[in-house]
Amino acid sequence: MKTKSILLSIVFAIAANLFTTPSKAQVNVNDSLALVDLYNSTNGPKWSWNTNWLTTNPVSTWYGVTVEDTRVTYLNLGGIHLNGTIPSSVGNLVMLVECHLDVNQLTGTIPASIGNLVNLTWLALSFNKLSGAIPSSIGNLVKLNNLRLEFNQLSGSIPSSIGNLVQLKILGLSNNQLSGAIPSSIGNLVRLPELDLSINQLSSSIPSAIGNLVNLEQLDLSENQLSGSIPASIGKLVKLWFLVLGGNQLSGPIPSSIGNLVKLD
Repeated sequence: MKTKSILLSIVFAIAANLFTTPSKAQVNVNDSLALVDLYNSTNGPKWSWNTNWLTTNPVSTWYGVTVEDTRVTYLNLGGIHLNGTIPSSVGNLVMLVECHLDVNQLTGTIPASIGNLVNLTWLALSFNKLSGAIPSSIGNLVKLNNLRLEFNQLSGSIPSSIGNLVQLKILGLSNNQLSGAIPSSIGNLVRLPELDLSINQLSSSIPSAIGNLVNLEQLDLSENQLSGSIPASIGKLVKLWFLVLGGNQLSGPIPSSIGNLVKLD
């Protein structure tokens, strides 16, 4: 009970000192409280670096936090031993442009509220212990350039809404436990130069829509349970220099169109 009272006192002190009037506000109240939730949910006192967190110092001085015009815009807490779950209140940080929580020990699921962060261009949650499904709400993040979710324990299917992320330059979903078919909507990601879905449990056939990804330079679908034939449309990926399809259950002849891939090593 004493610990809870101390925590409430800190929160009220932050509110009193930083958010007294709009004209004097240093950071949005909801943003600050979301950061407090994140700190408490991920064992903040044990982070490698937590300078100024949960003090009355301006939120802009808290380690890894960037504030612009009273809103939190960058959150870089990668590799500092966050241990716990991502709170749903992280979805209140609606002006975030980049969110780096990778290389930690995060557990639990990716909250559906992540879909509120519609200004994100970079979301890095890789190298954690996250489980459960990728929320379909991730398809709301239409400004994303980089989505890194690899090296977790994510399961379930790849949501078809991922095809909404047409600005993506990197999509990393490897080394999880994803299952089901590769959605044909992945063919909407026409700016993508790198696609890595390796080391999962993906099944069914490689969708012919993969041939729409004409800017693809690297494609790794290895170590899954993919079956059927290699689609002839793969021959449209003339920029490919790296292609790995091994460790699947593919059958049928190699399409002659693969001869178009003259950049392959």
